[in-house]
Amino acid sequence: RIISSSNVEAKRKILNKKDQLIMKVISEISKKIVEDKKTYQSLLRKLIDEAKMEDYEIVVREEDRDMVKEYNIAEESIKEPGVIIRKKDQTLTIDNRIEKVIKRKEKDLRVGIAKILFESE
Repeated sequence: RIISSSNVEAKRKILNKKDQLIMKVISEISKKIVEDKKTYQSLLRKLIDEAKMEDYEIVVREEDRDMVKEYNIAEESIKEPGVIIRKKDQTLTIDNRIEKVIKRKEKDLRVGIAKILFESE
C-alpha cells in the first residue's frame, strides 16, 4: 500500500513537471512569434484575412500599424500583440490577440507539444 501510494505520488509529480514544461513551450512560442517580425507580420495578416468582414476595421498595437497599413485601421490601439477585427458599427468583434488565439487553441497545442516532447515514453 505504501509503495502504491509512492508510485501514485511519483506519477503525479512527473505529470506536473510535464505540464509545466508544456506551458513553458507555449509561452516561448508566443514570444518567438512576436520577436520575429517577418513571422509576426505574416501571422497578423493571416489573422486579419481569415476574419475580415464587410465594413470592418482593425485594432492593433501602435508599433504594428506599419505592418498592416493596407487594412482599415481604427484610431485606437491595443497594448497586446495581435489584432482585433470588428465591424465598424461594432456589432461583431473577433479578438485575435496572440494570447487569445493561443488560449482558444491551447488543447490542440498541448497535445501536439506533448507528442513532440514525450513521444518516446
